Amino acid sequence: MSALSRVLGAPGLWISLLAAQLAIAIALSRSLALLIAAAVQPYVVEQPGRLLPAYAELFADNFPVAIAVVVALATAAALGALLWIVASGGIIRRLAAPLRAGEIAAAAVRHLPGMAMLSIYSAILRALLLANLWIDVLGLGSGVARGVLVAIGWTLCTVAVDLARADVVLRGAKSYQPRTLVRAFTLAVTRPTVWLSSGALTLVGIGLSLTSVAIATRTFGDAGVALWGVRSLAALGVGATLWRIAIAVAAIESAPAVEAVSESDDAA
Repeated sequence: MSALSRVLGAPGLWISLLAAQLAIAIALSRSLALLIAAAVQPYVVEQPGRLLPAYAELFADNFPVAIAVVVALATAAALGALLWIVASGGIIRRLAAPLRAGEIAAAAVRHLPGMAMLSIYSAILRALLLANLWIDVLGLGSGVARGVLVAIGWTLCTVAVDLARADVVLRGAKSYQPRTLVRAFTLAVTRPTVWLSSGALTLVGIGLSLTSVAIATRTFGDAGVALWGVRSLAALGVGATLWRIAIAVAAIESAPAVEAVSESDDAA
C-alpha cells in the first residue's frame, strides 16, 4: 500500500487531528482577541482586517500586549507540536493497519514515553542546526549557504525522527538508545527517495504554516474567505504531515535489515 493510500484510508484520523488543531487555535485566538479588545477600550473593533497599522501602533505603545501576542503564537506552536508528539504512536499504528479509535488512543498512550524521548533527541539536533545560522561552525561564510545547510539538515532530521518513531512502534526498537536514531539517519541517507519525498512534504508543511500566519496577520481574524482559507490550509497541513509519516511507516515495513537489528538489540 502506498503512503498516500494509507492517509486517504484514514479520514477519521485526519479529521480528528484537524479538529484538535483548530480547537487549539480558536481557544488561543479568542483569548487574544479579548486581550486586544480590553486594550483598545473604550473603542470597539468592528473591522479588524483594516486596522493593521493601528494594531502595530498599539503593540509599540503597549509592550505587555505585544508580549501577549508573541506568547500566544509561541503557545499555539508548542501545543500543536505537543499534539503530534502525544498522538504519534497511535498515528503510526493506524497508518500501518486499520484500528478502532480506542486502539489508536491506547497505542498513543503506550508509546508516548518513546515518542517523547525521540522528540528530545530531535530538539537537540534542530537546536544545533539553527545555531549554525548565527555561529558559522563549518566556516561556510555565506548566509545563504548556511541557510541551505539548515534546510537540508532540517529535512533529514525530520525524516530520521519519523523513521525512528516508526521503528520503535512497529519493530520494538529502543527509543532511548541513540543507535535507533543513527539507524534511522542511515536508512534516510541510503533511501534518497524516502528522504526527498519526506523532505518535500516537510517544506510544504512549513510553507502552509507560514502562509496561514501571513493570512491571519493580514486579516486579524476577519470572517469569510480569509478565515476559511486558513482552515483549508490547516487541513492540507495535517494531510501533508500524515503523508510524511506514512512514508516513514512504509519505509520501515519494507526494511527487513532494520527489523533484524532491532531484534538483536532486544536480545542484548
